Amino acid sequence: MIKVYSCGSCGSCGKAVLWFKKYGLKVERINIRQISKEDLVRALYLQNEGMDSIVKRAVKSTGLVRNARLDLMEMRFNEGIDFLQNHPEILQTPIIIEGEKCLVGYNEEEIRQFLPRASRRRMF
Repeated sequence: MIKVYSCGSCGSCGKAVLWFKKYGLKVERINIRQISKEDLVRALYLQNEGMDSIVKRAVKSTGLVRNARLDLMEMRFNEGIDFLQNHPEILQTPIIIEGEKCLVGYNEEEIRQFLPRASRRRMF
């Protein structure tokens, strides 16, 4: 099952869920506040940029998020994971995970990776 970690006010989260419904894919929408340690670690493992790949960008963030980012970058890995679970408001949304696939944010090109291979060939 495809997990979509989201927050209620996120337009990109809504777009992602609608995209999956359009193609008949079942998703489990989960509040970002409930992201598991396992899924945080998996998201980091499947991204190339480390913590930067799942945390909100400093440029577009409030002072609180910018300060939290700075604190996070000083932490050891396990401390950082615990910090993110306690402060999910600094995570980018949506975080979409299925097996060995992960997408952070909504991107029309990259979200296609969640379609079965045969469907991607037929549709695009």
